Amino acid sequence: MPENNQNNPPYPLIELISRIKSGEGKVQGDDFRSVAEDEILPANLKLLVYFAADLLDQREEWGRDTLTGLSNGSRIMESLRGAFSRYTRHPEDKLTVIIFDLDRLGEANKMGEGHKGGDKLIAAFAAVLKKIYYRRTDMIGRWKIGDEFMVVLRGGEEKTEKLNQKFDKELKRTKVFIEDQKVMLSATYVTRELDPQKELDNQIDQISKDLLAIKKTKNGKR
Repeated sequence: MPENNQNNPPYPLIELISRIKSGEGKVQGDDFRSVAEDEILPANLKLLVYFAADLLDQREEWGRDTLTGLSNGSRIMESLRGAFSRYTRHPEDKLTVIIFDLDRLGEANKMGEGHKGGDKLIAAFAAVLKKIYYRRTDMIGRWKIGDEFMVVLRGGEEKTEKLNQKFDKELKRTKVFIEDQKVMLSATYVTRELDPQKELDNQIDQISKDLLAIKKTKNGKR
């Protein structure tokens, strides 16, 4: 383990920097502040650590969807790319993506409250996603257009299937009231374990196409 001196930063700081580069786990500004407060650092390095903490806080705000509190589209893809880069180096650590398309958003927008009705539906759906899928090593974001969401999970099909079953049950229990009318949450989604040997963008595009095909069939469209 590296020693703490003027030329060699303390191990916890090196570990945080490594986690940022690899996309392994979420790093927050307070993680850096705790290092600056707990470790004996040179004054100039301590200032840099606090500055990095402030930058991370700002980055977190820029990458957040204001309605749901989830990562926005740019941020979730940035996180996915970091996780996938690590996955290509450690393929034994499975990486799975789930893309969701929220049902009934257009219907909710026409129920007397305008887009506020749709916003209620989106916020309720995001809350279910956070309840079921959110852990420190997993990522959730509002992806692309307003009714699409992405979850990135570290783990394979067995882990994901258990979480999906919990998600389905929780979704059925969740009710949203718009203009005193009860709307049941539902969604269409595709789960895919990523292949570290294939291009990430091509795999995400294929998941999107498969989701669209399922959605059309579900809606009776051809």
